[in-house]
Amino acid sequence: METERADFLVRGAMVYNSYFKKFVPADVSVSGGKFLYIDPRRSGAVEADDTVDAEGLYMVPGLIDIHMHIESSMLTPGAFCRRLAECGVTTIVSEPHEMANVNGMQGVLDMIRAGENSPVDIFYGIPSCVPSTSPELETTGGIITCEEMEGLKENPWVACVGEVMNYRTIIRENQLEITRFLKQLREKDRIFPIEGHCPALLDLDLAKFLYLGINGDHTEHSLEELEQRFANGMFMEIQEKMLRREVLDYIREHGLEEHFCFVTDDVMADTLCIQGHLDALVRRAMELGMPAEQAVYNASFTPARRMNLLDRGAIAPGKIADFLLLSDLDTFAVSATYKNGKCI
Repeated sequence: METERADFLVRGAMVYNSYFKKFVPADVSVSGGKFLYIDPRRSGAVEADDTVDAEGLYMVPGLIDIHMHIESSMLTPGAFCRRLAECGVTTIVSEPHEMANVNGMQGVLDMIRAGENSPVDIFYGIPSCVPSTSPELETTGGIITCEEMEGLKENPWVACVGEVMNYRTIIRENQLEITRFLKQLREKDRIFPIEGHCPALLDLDLAKFLYLGINGDHTEHSLEELEQRFANGMFMEIQEKMLRREVLDYIREHGLEEHFCFVTDDVMADTLCIQGHLDALVRRAMELGMPAEQAVYNASFTPARRMNLLDRGAIAPGKIADFLLLSDLDTFAVSATYKNGKCI
């Protein structure tokens, strides 16, 4: 039998398959920072000098948080992401609108530079509301124009338009920079994600918000608000304060698992140190009755698809080898975190 060579091999783990949403025992080979072969027969078809004995461990994709703000933690990007690695988070989409409201475009560019050597991948959302209100109501540290938003979109580490927060103004006649940008964006790019922030919007107001192409929301809602968002095709991002049994039951009863993910939004430094990050939401979802297989799916696969990060979020050939080894699935105990096939 002809054998292939790989950089290293993970032997005998219970490997999570995102497409079947189940665990199967397998050997997993990694080559060039990507998964090569997931071998459920454990046939020995791939050999490697470096092997990891994962018998008794669970192997899941690296967690992906697509709506969060590093600034909330009061940590620099590097320090923040070193803690994320311990929590099993391998990719984030950070929206630096808090930094931008203090220091404008220079603040955004400084944040991007500060995260260049991070152990995990940091993608960014384009700050869409700088100033967050208006010069009459606040002393802002900067204004980000439509042209500057267009410039940021060309950066390969920019994944989306960050949350559009002036949701009452944008659905009416206005001269907002973000209105100009969204109009131009949809003429050039029909699939670039546009994140929203629209608590309490309902009925025609919600429809007008969606009509602009803003089709994601992470804010807290009643079940009526949640129902209208799902019914109108909005992708929902469930943060801790929305992580309630009735919300998860509603999602399950209506088969809406493909249309949401878990996010952290704002995590304070003490919470990050004591409770963790996205891993804490996975644990909480399981405590509320969600099967581990589903919780993993909505913390890795659906957020990757939402942000068009189709090279990750699953353990499959050709995907980036971002994965976790768990010593215990019920408590989601992270034993090791791998990024691009290297233990971090």
